[in-house]
Amino acid sequence: MKALILAAGRGTRVAPLTDRCPKPLLPVLGTPVMDTLIRQLASHGFDELVINLGAHGEQIERHFGDGSAWGVRIAYLHEGVMENGQWQARPLGSAATLREAQKRFGLFDDTFAVVCGDALFDLDLGAMLASHRARGSVASMALTMVQPHEVQRYGIAVIDANERVRSFQEKPTPSAARALTANTGIYLFEPEALRHIPRTGSYDIGGELFPMLLLRGVPVHGFLLPMQWLDIGVLADFHAVNLQAAEGRVHGIQPTGTPMALGRNGLAHIGLGTRLPQDLTLDGRAWIGAGTTVGANVQLAGPVVIGAGCVIEDGAVLTRCVILPNTRVRAGVQLTDAIVQADRALRVMPMPDGQPAATVNLPGDLCADARAEQPAAAPALSLVA
Repeated sequence: MKALILAAGRGTRVAPLTDRCPKPLLPVLGTPVMDTLIRQLASHGFDELVINLGAHGEQIERHFGDGSAWGVRIAYLHEGVMENGQWQARPLGSAATLREAQKRFGLFDDTFAVVCGDALFDLDLGAMLASHRARGSVASMALTMVQPHEVQRYGIAVIDANERVRSFQEKPTPSAARALTANTGIYLFEPEALRHIPRTGSYDIGGELFPMLLLRGVPVHGFLLPMQWLDIGVLADFHAVNLQAAEGRVHGIQPTGTPMALGRNGLAHIGLGTRLPQDLTLDGRAWIGAGTTVGANVQLAGPVVIGAGCVIEDGAVLTRCVILPNTRVRAGVQLTDAIVQADRALRVMPMPDGQPAATVNLPGDLCADARAEQPAAAPALSLVA
């Protein structure tokens, strides 16, 4: 079966992590988000994929190639224009992407899926497909229940007793929301839906195509099915998903590496060639990528995620932190609820009244690129996991 993966967004809400890396390649325990997504699609028989590409799209194409390593076949649709001899990424809008993909590849000749390239889910797509066909739907969406304070982050679908969508609200305020059933961006379509997309111009699935289908009386259904759905929409989501994964709470992602008990109640999964000191203190869970060096008197309060090739210098104290690959954390630095990359440290700040967490910049001298300096001498305990 066929599927379109939407991956052309600029990822502005997770900047600066996306300044040099496309959002679908951001790592969760060292594995790009889209790796897990493609394996999920393949496990349900969706093995012919189109991926649309925007900013840094060449990195996605280089990473996945023809898809054979993932058991799928992949075609790519670059969205943009040539200006002064330079390619400029310019997203079309999700429904316009469908139109252009069909013009170019002609693949969507039967029921097909559309998913976002920056989300993790364990939805039984086979069950959704069965419901879609049983209802005679032309377009279907997977829905999830959200809390009242979360509705302003999502498109809300109002469904009747037969699961038919009756109306939409795009990011309503909590007081205006008519339902708590949020659109997850996981869709099934029949080829007929393509006829309702204008022949030119930008066009969006959630904000334009679905309302048009309702207006024309085309059957659209929304299905509340059991699933874990993790949307990496903002920096706080990226932070939270990584910490959940370190604790083994993200379906489809298991901590890799050698498990090792540290301290009275610490458990770390250690990558190949990682070096740890004998006096390392760990409270809770940690995932430490390959080739990382941890200095003396370091304290970790989990969950903590430390990417491959990092250097954590002596005396650093990390609490609920995500350290991206090849990052050096300076000696004695104390960080809590932080995302750290080679040239930037960000604090994830909880907000009142259930509002999404905010992020603030931390001083730049807390970290550096670990590749620019040689790591210190090996600690007393050297592990080659």
